[in-house]
Amino acid sequence: MFESFRVTISPYSTSSHCLGTLHTIFESHAHLIRTLTIRNTISPDCRVETRRFSRDVQDIIGRGFLLCTQIQSLVCSESHGMFSKQSWLSLWVPANLTSLTFMPNKGSTDLSYCLLVMKDSLQSLKIINWHSQHDNPSPFHLPSSLLHLTHLALIGCHPPPPHIKKLFAHIITPSSPQNLTPTVPLRSLTVRSISCTELAGIISILAMRQFGTHLRTLYITSSRAGDMDNVVDRTIPITLLCLCPNLVEFAYDGHMDERVLSSLPFILTVLELSPRNYCTSSKVKNLSPEFLALWLRDGLHRKRARQGCAMSSYMFSTWMRLT
Repeated sequence: MFESFRVTISPYSTSSHCLGTLHTIFESHAHLIRTLTIRNTISPDCRVETRRFSRDVQDIIGRGFLLCTQIQSLVCSESHGMFSKQSWLSLWVPANLTSLTFMPNKGSTDLSYCLLVMKDSLQSLKIINWHSQHDNPSPFHLPSSLLHLTHLALIGCHPPPPHIKKLFAHIITPSSPQNLTPTVPLRSLTVRSISCTELAGIISILAMRQFGTHLRTLYITSSRAGDMDNVVDRTIPITLLCLCPNLVEFAYDGHMDERVLSSLPFILTVLELSPRNYCTSSKVKNLSPEFLALWLRDGLHRKRARQGCAMSSYMFSTWMRLT
């Protein structure tokens, strides 16, 4: 029954009965929990009594978390407070905990509280709304390596460029004297709601020590703000595909032109694009829904047939415009 357990801490539920119920659930059913989701909607600006209730709940969750011996996935959003104290995760982390999703607190974006103790088990990491703190920079420490991290998702994240580079640098296992090629466990990368400037930083990271060649899945959603006729912006997906020649799944939501189709890897089986109708520069042809439909009908089949491969899945965010 309690394999998936969600705790929402609300200003409207501040009774001692709620605390007692939460404590009882953890004491009786923590060993059944596989996925634990924590969401705290209490603002730091709330009255003192409400903030005290929030801290009491956090303490119960902290103690209850240590009882979740079979937990596989931990999700923390809003002002969860899960990583505001190092003691939360420094005592013991279940070996089964392989997936972490969290939204860094505004007052503390120090990832070390969660990642330092999960470095040997973490396989999937999703960070949501990770922003830089210009007024009060937070310390930023990471484990020497994340040996088993195969999936990374950054959703609406705008951290300082040195921080994002540091995160990726620690995903690469340093090469040994016997092996000059560094080990990169990451196979799937998702980056959503990113600006063109930040996307350029991701491109430089993928080029670092052939990082992109290890990826099998790449999902990129860029910001739609800016000059839609910028020819340079349209070359970004082509650059991404050149840096990641071994992709099996590729999704890109941003400016592009027809040249991206000739850059697709032959082993690609899943393609998701967002073709758009708008005026473009005369230097390039825009990738419109109409052109993509013709390419899927004729050009894709001929191109893949010569290689003995076939696209098994594709999707458009503007499919209704095609029909």
